[in-house]
Order: sequence, then C-alpha cells, then structure tokens
Amino acid sequence: MRITSTSQPSPREGLTYHVLDDEALIYDARDGGTHRLNCTARFIWEHCDGSSSCDSIALKLTRNWDAAPARAKEDVLTAVNEMVNNGLLEVNRPR
Repeated sequence: MRITSTSQPSPREGLTYHVLDDEALIYDARDGGTHRLNCTARFIWEHCDGSSSCDSIALKLTRNWDAAPARAKEDVLTAVNEMVNNGLLEVNRPR
C-alpha cells in the first residue's frame, strides 16, 4: 500500500501502548513483537486517529517542533509507512 499525504492512519486493534519518558513501546500480542518509538515517531503515532491525514499530522509536527514543512511531511510519510509495514497502523483514504 502506498502511503500518501491524504492517507488517514489509525492503530491496529490488539496493540498495547506504553509511554516511557519521551519514547514509547508498542506490544503486539498477535506476534509477540515489541516496537520502540522515538519521540518523533511517538508524536506521529499519537496523532494517527483514523481521521487525520498525514498532511495534517505533518502540520502539527511543524507547529509543535518548529520543523520545516517539507521535512515534517517526509518524516510523517516515512514513519507511517514503516508502522504500516510493521503491522501497527492501518490506513484509510478519504473517498
């Protein structure tokens, strides 16, 4: 699946999310895997609610961390793609 700026990611069911300082751990009971999120990935994960687009998450990242818009968009698309490939996120596209 190709992740685009209009993709709307949301967490997959069956995951357990724990915050540790600035980072987070996600446990997948389905395969027993644990995934560690750095502070940027944690911010992105916490804004993946199924209705926010990758573009809107990038805008929030830009505002929160004074990041350059192009860099924020690239970071969001890369992180969402990786989390989808790891089975942590599902993606909806608006009709």
